[in-house]
Amino acid sequence: MDELSLSHVTKQDPTLTHQVQLHLNNHVVYVSCNCRKTVGEHAKAGKLYYDPIGPSKNIEESRRLYNDPINHWAPFSDDDKARW
Repeated sequence: MDELSLSHVTKQDPTLTHQVQLHLNNHVVYVSCNCRKTVGEHAKAGKLYYDPIGPSKNIEESRRLYNDPINHWAPFSDDDKARW
């Protein structure tokens, strides 16, 4: 299995429209973004969370998912793309 690791970590900044969010759920890493923050329904009722773009197995796949403008809920330009 490929490793998912970053060379450095940036603290979460909720004031940014776009910032990658990586979350682990049932041993699967999911990629999301600040712009996909939403309020849950049903089991997550009333709780804020980041709606996942999708699962990822490695850093290249994470970057591809994050850098695709169609995966964002706010306008996304080349300046917003990940450089990690």
